[in-house]
Amino acid sequence: MPGTPMISPSALVRGNDPDNPLLKAVQKIIDRRQTTLRPGEAPYRAHIRFLVRPDGLRTYYLAFPALEGLQVPMTRENLKADNADNE
Repeated sequence: MPGTPMISPSALVRGNDPDNPLLKAVQKIIDRRQTTLRPGEAPYRAHIRFLVRPDGLRTYYLAFPALEGLQVPMTRENLKADNADNE
């Protein structure tokens, strides 16, 4: 996502640690989106979609548990090596 800081895999903490930088960044994005709603509109329903490159499974397995505490739907799409450069 443009404007979103890069978070090193080494900064990810297993589990739902409230100090996890990825958890904080995603929560901030969701909160910001909620503030754009007009009164009476239905709440924003976040959905996290992981686009996993062939060499990114380890990072995915670190990120997924860190975000489970948000209690939003999460899906994963495995990218093929030839499609990874296009995303």
